[in-house]
Amino acid sequence: MLAGVLFCAGARGCTNPDFLEGKMGLVPVMWVIWGVSLVLTAGVSLYAARLGRDEESQICLSDSSSNVKSEQEEIAARIGKIQPLKHAVLALAGLMTLLILAYYILDAFRQFGK
Repeated sequence: MLAGVLFCAGARGCTNPDFLEGKMGLVPVMWVIWGVSLVLTAGVSLYAARLGRDEESQICLSDSSSNVKSEQEEIAARIGKIQPLKHAVLALAGLMTLLILAYYILDAFRQFGK
């Protein structure tokens, strides 16, 4: 498949319109990327939940417990560091879901539009 993409990216252009339908095809690749993105989303979410399980509400902390307050700030900082990754993986999963839905909707229009 990669060879077909590289060949079609050449100066002559793509002469075969089905170059992405090589040995594996486009649909299985989309499903694999979607599945991997869902596994990554679940993994990052579980990791964030594990980090945040010891986090306590700021209301429960008194001014005299600076040790506990510093621990809570460290936990919040670690959770804050993985938030961009969590959002990116969630966006990838959402994008792949939309792409798969769009592919099947367009495929249905092509099949029933004949």
